[in-house]
Amino acid sequence: MAEFKGRLRIAGKDVDGNLPIPKALKLIKGIGTNLADSIAKVFSA
Repeated sequence: MAEFKGRLRIAGKDVDGNLPIPKALKLIKGIGTNLADSIAKVFSA
């Protein structure tokens, strides 16, 4: 899967850019495993 680097602020939450995208998205309240994996697939295509 694609990865991003640095530190991002998404939905009021600081996200570590060294994490894989699905794992980083799961840190945001309201985003679970299935949604995070779906978002990652859309952006990696």
